[in-house]
This record gives sequence, structure tokens and C-alpha cells, in this order.
Amino acid sequence: MKRFMVATILIISLMFISVLFGMKQAHHAMVEMSALTVGDDRGASTHDLQGKQKQLEEMKSFNLFSSIGKSISEGTQAITRTGIDMVVDKVQEKDEE
Repeated sequence: MKRFMVATILIISLMFISVLFGMKQAHHAMVEMSALTVGDDRGASTHDLQGKQKQLEEMKSFNLFSSIGKSISEGTQAITRTGIDMVVDKVQEKDEE
């Protein structure tokens, strides 16, 4: 039992230290990324981005992954809605009895 507790405490401590290290790395990366976007004069302006967005909308390009995601989402919604309706009907039937 003593070995189990020591091992558990060590694993939890290692995980905690890993989380702290990951947070530090993420913070460092965010600071570095914001410094690049603020200090970079060659970056795209909002006008350029709006123009590109308008061009993409005009192209109406077909994105395979987007359509697959929409289909999966619609299917999941239909299945969930059907399941909830079935449960509600059963509950209502029991209340009527």
C-alpha cells in the first residue's frame, strides 16, 4: 500500500509539473507570435484579407472535408433528435397511465 501511494504521488507530481511546463511553453509561444504579428510590417492588412475572403466566396470552392463534416453533423443531430423524441414519448406515456 505504501509503494502504491508513493507511486501515485510521484505520477501526480510529474503530471502537474508537465502541465506547468506546457503552460509556460504556450505562453512563450503566444508572446513570440504576437511580437511577430505586431512588429511585422509586411503582414496582410484588413483590406487585403477582406479582398481574399470576397474572392474565396465568389469562387464557391468545394471543400470535401467541410461537406463531410456537415453531413456527419446533420446525421448526428437527426439521431440525437430522434432519440430524445423517443424518450420524451415514453415519459409522456408513463405519465398518462
